[in-house]
Amino acid sequence: MTWLIWRQQRRQAIAVVVALIVAAALLVASGLEILSTYHTALRTCSTSMGGCSHLDGQVFQGGQYSRFFDLVDAVGFLVPLALALFWGAPLLAREFEEGTHRLAWAQSVTRLRWLGTKLACTLGAAVVCAGVLSGLVTWWYHPVNAVQQNRFGSVVFDTQALVPVGYAVFGVAVGCLMGTLLRRTVPAMGATLLIWGFVRYVFDEYLRPHLLPTHTVLASITKAFGNTPAGPGSWVLGSTLVNGAGRMLPGAKIDPAQIPAACRAVYYSDNGLSSCLANHGYHYLVRFQPASNYWPAQGIELAIYVVLAAALVGLTCWKVARADA
Repeated sequence: MTWLIWRQQRRQAIAVVVALIVAAALLVASGLEILSTYHTALRTCSTSMGGCSHLDGQVFQGGQYSRFFDLVDAVGFLVPLALALFWGAPLLAREFEEGTHRLAWAQSVTRLRWLGTKLACTLGAAVVCAGVLSGLVTWWYHPVNAVQQNRFGSVVFDTQALVPVGYAVFGVAVGCLMGTLLRRTVPAMGATLLIWGFVRYVFDEYLRPHLLPTHTVLASITKAFGNTPAGPGSWVLGSTLVNGAGRMLPGAKIDPAQIPAACRAVYYSDNGLSSCLANHGYHYLVRFQPASNYWPAQGIELAIYVVLAAALVGLTCWKVARADA
């Protein structure tokens, strides 16, 4: 069975391995150069009067390496999707489309053993490919993460550490189920793309912020929006303006009608308005996920996608066992 699967899937496997080798070579070559530049800049700024507070702008913003960010992000995002489209969707759809499943089912090997071997080999290979690439991207991003403290950023979170493995496994499972249901390769690939993209979007936008309990902190209104009130590396989910009486003011923008009359005269002055409101007891209530929640969030999200994939694999096995030859 293993030899037969290799004969059937060798083109897709070779194409993905070659692409992975090319991506790894680019990541290692550019990553070593970025790492060397980062350490050099770190040694330089540590002895300067200005310190290392502007290290991000010196190394990563608008410099010679900025062009690599979009490329690395695209590679980290597209590989799990490519595995879903080119390994998962055709795995069973091509068998049904070409009628080769009838020959396989007529042999001494049972349907579930036939399917189990194909799924085990494909899912195992997907885990290895996604894991290797995720490890390389995480290593490549190490200097950037150390400086920017933004590992909860949507693109950064999605392409590093554990979750790309979950995306790949889930995508392959979706592709296998779509191939079983539609029995055509191209429609199965299209359905896989839509379902994988929809689930990823809903999870990123609506579920991830609630995977772990949020924290709150009172922040002075004179401080800028962002991670500073919640600590370095935290994920700010939102902030609410609270007046001197402790009442939360609705809306994302400060309404002139809801602030003291003395502050309306300086409404269009950022520094003047914030100082005036601070003098009247106004402050922000900031909701955030602390930096310490990064790895638990990664683990929980990975587990959710693996469970979803297991459910889809179970449904695929049930459909194959009941399918007509």
